Amino acid sequence: MRTITIQADGGPGGNDDVMRGALRYIVTTMPVSDKGFKFDGGLHDGTIVNHRVSGERVVSFRPIGDDPARRRTYTDPDAVVRAIIERRHNND
Repeated sequence: MRTITIQADGGPGGNDDVMRGALRYIVTTMPVSDKGFKFDGGLHDGTIVNHRVSGERVVSFRPIGDDPARRRTYTDPDAVVRAIIERRHNND
């Protein structure tokens, strides 16, 4: 497996827009399947994005445990990107 790291450095001339565009591309082109993408860690301690149902993506902040607030379904790809970048769920 390969790992890609994007350094979000913000500010004028930063690459935040490139990072958002790259993540949006990944989120919108990932096929509907049982496989997902891992961000910020591993399967048990990272941010996981799954696309198991057409038009719906699930973002999970692991470990899940019994906390339902750690997992949320989104229909807006930009909301998924924002959740990945901010490492928290949003109300979109």
